[in-house]
Amino acid sequence: MPWVQLKGYWLEAVGFNIDTRIQVRVMKGCLVLTVITEPQEE
Repeated sequence: MPWVQLKGYWLEAVGFNIDTRIQVRVMKGCLVLTVITEPQEE
């Protein structure tokens, strides 16, 4: 079974904290992880 695991302090430095919601886009030969930002309440 294919498996991808990312870990390290560098993830927090680029905006991926614990419990960060992400969007995963899958393309042939490519995975793109994007942080989902919550709209700010006024």
